[in-house]
Order: sequence, then structure tokens, then C-alpha cells
Amino acid sequence: MSGRSTGVGRVALLAGRLRRFAPGDVPGYRRGATLARVAADLGAALAAAGGGDAARMALDDGIALRATERVDRQFLLHTVSVQLERTLAGPDTHGSASIAASGWVRRGPAAATIARDADARFGSLVRALLAVPSLNAPLAALDLTYCEIAARGRRWTLRIVPFGGSEVVGRMPSFRRYVRLADTQRDALHAAFAGFEAALARLPGD
Repeated sequence: MSGRSTGVGRVALLAGRLRRFAPGDVPGYRRGATLARVAADLGAALAAAGGGDAARMALDDGIALRATERVDRQFLLHTVSVQLERTLAGPDTHGSASIAASGWVRRGPAAATIARDADARFGSLVRALLAVPSLNAPLAALDLTYCEIAARGRRWTLRIVPFGGSEVVGRMPSFRRYVRLADTQRDALHAAFAGFEAALARLPGD
């Protein structure tokens, strides 16, 4: 392997370590700025934001969410996205599952990948949740960076990181670009969090 190739490999490795483990503030990161723009896109009110990277968010239909900025640091740039989550009461179980639309050429229904350490009951309950159209349809319609359903005892949480509502910031060359949350994506987010409550209510009790 040439010295040039070895050097490139070391730079790539260093970039990966910076992305995962870099301490302190990221240069150019404006704490709370992306959170405020996502709230505006959603027509939501922020409570106790105070310029921080986490806040309570109230949608105009009364749904309460927790919103947190996530910073993914890469070499010479970073991306700020916003994680939205709603926690509700449900059946007693433990586990987590990542959620994504099925299909390669054409987007299909939302499907779950159950974590290996999840309870057997959790897996069956998540599949029952996703069988409810009022939850599955909006999840499948979302452009997702990440989505998860998790249960810790009776506390069930739907976490969504939409692709829209994120900011990309570069240093060389210097640029800053906000990806707006489109109206169709806003409506799908509202529907997904409302559908989560409706689907949980249909699960069998203990």
C-alpha cells in the first residue's frame, strides 16, 4: 500500500473517531437554532427551550413531544437533525425496534427490525402496532433519518428523526444549508404521533 493511500486511510479513520467521540462544541454549531426552525415548520410551540438543544414541543393538535438536537460530526462538516419523541403508557415489556419503509424500487409499508435483546412479547406487540393503518401509513410516508419504537416496562416511546428539518454546515468551503420540513412531511409526522396513541390503545392488556 502506498504512503498516500495509508495517509488517506488515517484521515478517514480520524474523521470517523471525531464523528463519534469528539468532545465539546462543534465549530459553527448554533445550539437550538435548528430546533427552533423545526418547531416553526411544524407550527409547534416550544417550552423551556432557552437556546438549548432540547425542549418540550406542543403541536397545534395538542400532542406533546420531546425534541432534541442531534449533531453528527464529520470531517470538515456537521449535520444537525432533530429527534422527536412521544412517550405513552402501554403493555409491560422491554425492547426496541428500528422502523423503516419496506421495498427498494417502490416504497412499501413500514416494517420493524427487532433488537436481539428484546422480549419475545415485545416483538409481537410491535408487529401488532404496525398492523394498524393509522400508524403504518404515516410512518411509511416519512423520509426518515431514523425511527425507533421502544418499551421500558409500561413506557412506550416512538422516536422519529426526519430527514427534513435538518441543517448541514461545512467549513471548507464555508456553507450552511437548512433542509425544510415539507408540508406533506409535517402532516405525516402529526399523523404518526397521533396514530401511535391510537395503535397503543388497541394492544391487548396484561
